[in-house]
Amino acid sequence: MATSQKSPPSSQNEAPNESSEMDDAYAAFLNQANQDAGGGVQSQSQTRSQSQSTFATTKAVDTDVPAALQQLPRTFYTSDTDEPFEAVSLRWSKKKLPDEDEFQALISHSGGQQQQQQQQQQEVSISVSIMDAKAFDPKGHYGAVLDAVAKAAADGGGGRHNRRVYRVGHGGTRVEYYVVALDGTHSRLVGVKARAVES
Repeated sequence: MATSQKSPPSSQNEAPNESSEMDDAYAAFLNQANQDAGGGVQSQSQTRSQSQSTFATTKAVDTDVPAALQQLPRTFYTSDTDEPFEAVSLRWSKKKLPDEDEFQALISHSGGQQQQQQQQQQEVSISVSIMDAKAFDPKGHYGAVLDAVAKAAADGGGGRHNRRVYRVGHGGTRVEYYVVALDGTHSRLVGVKARAVES
């Protein structure tokens, strides 16, 4: 009498379940890895944004900007960030260019209580030093910019000889360069400024 033998359960029936579990685990692993990578990118972006926002707020214009500066083609100061030059026109009634302390007071905002509180929250203090125009532009890349500043001052009775470069440190590698000249006729300093990150 022939007896029927039960064959052992086929492994083919179990393979789909094992494969499915492995696929699910691998998919979960990939999802986690992508989330971590995405978080890293976001963190770098936030760091970059925070780095840019740690510049203290400085003043550049509080009176009319001379035509010579308005007509200056868009020019960038070369550093780690390549920022454009912006026009500067600040009221200044003295007959000579400001020293470091005077210039720091001139470009610091002294607005209302809310503005002062915002500045305190920034916790960024600036330091000002004076540098020679040749040290600012040793390779002659910014001749058109320097000429525009001289022309703006000459239109107001000043000129190339009363031009000065102020280096404004914002802590770490962040600086601003103000290139200004005295326009005695209109009681103002005229020129340009640019931000830079110098690693």
